[in-house]
Amino acid sequence: MLSDALTQLEMDNGKTRWQAVEQYKALEEKYSNFKDMDTVLYRHVRFLFDYGAIDEARPLVDKFLSRYPKSEYQEAFKFYKARIELRKGNPAEAYRLITTLTGKDIYVSQAAVSYYTAVSLAELCKTVKWQLDGQINMEKIAKLITTAVESDPSYKDNSISLYDEACKTMAEGLYPVPDVDSLLQRRYALQTLRRRNPYALLSKVLDDNITECREKTAQEYCRLGDIAYNAASRNSAYKYYTSAITEKPDMKKAAYVHYRLGMSQISLRKFDQGIDSLKKSIGLDPQALYADEAQFTIGLTFGNDMKRYIEAVNELKRVPVNYPSSEYAPEAMYYAGFFSQALGDDSTAIWAYSRVAKLVTIKASLP
Repeated sequence: MLSDALTQLEMDNGKTRWQAVEQYKALEEKYSNFKDMDTVLYRHVRFLFDYGAIDEARPLVDKFLSRYPKSEYQEAFKFYKARIELRKGNPAEAYRLITTLTGKDIYVSQAAVSYYTAVSLAELCKTVKWQLDGQINMEKIAKLITTAVESDPSYKDNSISLYDEACKTMAEGLYPVPDVDSLLQRRYALQTLRRRNPYALLSKVLDDNITECREKTAQEYCRLGDIAYNAASRNSAYKYYTSAITEKPDMKKAAYVHYRLGMSQISLRKFDQGIDSLKKSIGLDPQALYADEAQFTIGLTFGNDMKRYIEAVNELKRVPVNYPSSEYAPEAMYYAGFFSQALGDDSTAIWAYSRVAKLVTIKASLP
């Protein structure tokens, strides 16, 4: 009868899988002193882990470890116990258990051991400060998960996700305050790790984290620039906006930063630079809320500050063409006429002045 039941345990297809579990349970209850009960427990627990029923496997693992200290499955059950400890939120105990495995690769693949050792270490590092061993821990994790993937490519996606999370944990753990200085230090730590990383598998993860850190740093510079700009401290605003766009030229708010930078530069009489910045802003987002003001400011700066009247008129004409409902459109045509007069171009001046009234009427009729 017992041999027939053990044969039933070998079934591993379709509906018979859970029938096998019932057989395991029956054997464990009726034949607890059976000499090969450690084999029954191993098969039962392996099945439960394969199908994610880890909580159901927990008492069986504890039973095995207490009753069969000399079983050939000891290493497998230490591995299972380590995964249970991870699930319980005890990464230190998981790490202790899994690092005692000798690596015979009989009942537990070394790919799995390497991967879960990395998981344990990554989780452990969340509970304590990374401090100076952060780089060393990251190198250990990188080596472990790369070893796992080389042994079994099915671990690839999970390994990359784990490393991504570990990178963020390290950077934020070392420099938790999200100010500019801390963000710059985070990036430096990630760049150092990138230079020391020999694993192509993980290079993109580091590159993405560095890019994300640059974006956050640029956004923080932008925030500081806005504070200075709104306080009419144009010199400080100019420095912060310049730092933002230098840190990450393609930052998400690049059009806005170029606009504010250009307005700051013009107020500091850096006219050529300011016009270039405003043109970049319009080029990046020609329909931004501030694009019409940027276009108007370009024309006004050419005329009032630089006395380059031809360029001024050409730029001012763009305002009503590109932004017909803009509040700056009538004023742009007025100055286009004014600068045309300065050039002695009376016909263009008359045309521009006649447009002012029409634009005011159009603006007044808009809802």
